[in-house]
Amino acid sequence: MAKTINIKRKLQNKTDTHYTVLVVEDDNLLNKLICTRLIDEGFLAKSASNGIECVNNLLSKEFKVLLIDYKLPDLSIEEILNKLKEAECAIPFVVMTGYGDEKIAVSVMKLGAKDYIIKDAQFITRLPEVIKRVIHEVESEKKLIDLKNSLIENEERLRLFTEHTKDIIVLVDRNGSIKWSNAAWKSIYGDNYTSLPTMKNLLHQKDIGILLQSWNRLLSHDIRINNLTYHIKDNTQDRYNVYESTVFPLTIKEERLFYIISRDVTENIETEKKNKWVEEQLQYTKSMELLSKVTSGIAEHFNNILTGISGYANLLVNSILAKTQSEYAQKIYELAMQGGEINTKLAMFAHQKNNIEVVSIHSVIHSVLDNMRKNWDVSIETSLKAGMD
Repeated sequence: MAKTINIKRKLQNKTDTHYTVLVVEDDNLLNKLICTRLIDEGFLAKSASNGIECVNNLLSKEFKVLLIDYKLPDLSIEEILNKLKEAECAIPFVVMTGYGDEKIAVSVMKLGAKDYIIKDAQFITRLPEVIKRVIHEVESEKKLIDLKNSLIENEERLRLFTEHTKDIIVLVDRNGSIKWSNAAWKSIYGDNYTSLPTMKNLLHQKDIGILLQSWNRLLSHDIRINNLTYHIKDNTQDRYNVYESTVFPLTIKEERLFYIISRDVTENIETEKKNKWVEEQLQYTKSMELLSKVTSGIAEHFNNILTGISGYANLLVNSILAKTQSEYAQKIYELAMQGGEINTKLAMFAHQKNNIEVVSIHSVIHSVLDNMRKNWDVSIETSLKAGMD
């Protein structure tokens, strides 16, 4: 039963540790005992009996921890560490000593040891926990170093972004005082403005109230504000540029600050207006093309009618009629010819492609009615509905 429990514990611990330890001890029996104990706890262990073997192993293979005796027959710990340093081989190490001397403890710790352990009656029992603690400490240090390097890299990326972006970035406190600004801000405003309130004269009058409300909401609710749009005067071009900002709170050294990123979207808005105008013109062109087709059809049919009227009127004029009837026939013919001229204009309107002029249908109607009043002995009245030109 004892052997079965030992195997289970060994397999379970391997999944937790599974690190290689180099054991350097000149006493072969003790060396073997230490390796067996570490393997039983789930570590991988390799033995060396002197300083030369220790150095050769460390330079040729990768180990997680070095467990080394304080006194070896060939090299001292200082000599071993110097050789490793020359080869740029760094490894965390734990020193074993048969003496409980405080001076030795201080000495090995000064050499850079992660810990030391006395070879007493509890030595073999306590050894795995010491190794585990050292490994945990080393990994924690590595994580901290990696995190620090990552922060340094991120800070550098952020610095490069803030200094080269065209977006305006400022850091302000609760009073609106500018604590930091990027190159884009300085290129536009220089050192003329030290706080947001001093920029009030640059804001469009209609935006001041909205911006004050947003700022008060930011202070009271401590929330992020996106797509805050406002207008700032551009003295170089004598106009107001449109800006869109994102504001979010953050804490730096226990001080509540606000990070503001602003982008000039004036060109984007102007481009959108141009695109909208082009789209409207395309729709207008399509409508005019449709109107041209309809007008062309009307003009064609109306031309056939006018041709018939003028033809028959001409026959009447040239036939044997009473004087009065002949005069009436002449007037019908003249009116048909005038209608033909108007129809020609409609046909020209229907077929022209460029420089389309808006024609008032009312003027066309009035022109026809005026001709009818002049040439016919009739009374004609017109009525236009409200809203029509």
